[in-house]
Amino acid sequence: APSAVVERGRLRPAAQRVEFPSDTDLAESALEIAPAVPEQRGTPLLLSVIHGDLRHVTAPLMVGVYDGTPIGGAERVLDGLLGRALANRLALGQLAGQLGTVDVINRIDAGPAVIIGMGDPGELSASELTAGVTKGILRLALTHQESGRADDRPAMTVATVLIGAGGSGGLTLPASLTAIVNGVHRANRSLDDCDQEVRVEALQVVEVYEDRAIEAATAAIELSE
Repeated sequence: APSAVVERGRLRPAAQRVEFPSDTDLAESALEIAPAVPEQRGTPLLLSVIHGDLRHVTAPLMVGVYDGTPIGGAERVLDGLLGRALANRLALGQLAGQLGTVDVINRIDAGPAVIIGMGDPGELSASELTAGVTKGILRLALTHQESGRADDRPAMTVATVLIGAGGSGGLTLPASLTAIVNGVHRANRSLDDCDQEVRVEALQVVEVYEDRAIEAATAAIELSE
C-alpha cells in the first residue's frame, strides 16, 4: 500500500513516511491526501479534508438525510442554500430519505447537491452507505454529462460531509470515510466499464468542527497506508 510524505500541506505517494503536521497545523489549513485508496485502474482519487463551512463549498456536495425526520445539521445548512428545497420535499413526502434512494438537486452558482437516503436513524451500515454513494455519484455523472460540462471537464471534484457519522448515524467517523471513498471508487469503475469519460478525480471531505476534521485527516492518512 502507498505511503505518504508531507509536501507543503499535501500528501503524496512516497517510499518513506514522515510525521504529519501537528493538530494546530491541521486546523489552520486544508489537507490534501492522495491517493486515499489505491485505484485499480484510471486516475487516482485525490482526497482532501477541509475544516470549513458548507456555505463556501462550490463543488457538487453529497449529504445524507434520514427518512421522514426533521432536517438538521449539515442538511439544514444545505437546505438554506437550496432555498428550502429539502424542507419542501420533506413536506410533500418526496425527500430521498429511504435506504437506496438518491436525488440530485441543482444549485445556483455551485455544483449540484447529491442527497443520499440513510433510512431510519441507526439503520445505515457501511456497505449501504457505499452503495448509496456509488448510486449518487453515477446520478451526478449523468447530470454532469447532460449539462454539457463533461465535454470540456470530464474530471469532477466532489465534496461530501461525513455521512452517517455522529449523532444517531450509527457509523464511526473512519467507517463513514472509508465507505464514502469506496463508493466513489466503485462509481468510477462503473463509469470506466461503460467507457464513459467523466470521472471523480478529487473528493473533498468538509467538516465544520475542528476535532472531527483532525480525526478525519488521521483516518484519511491511514487509508493511504
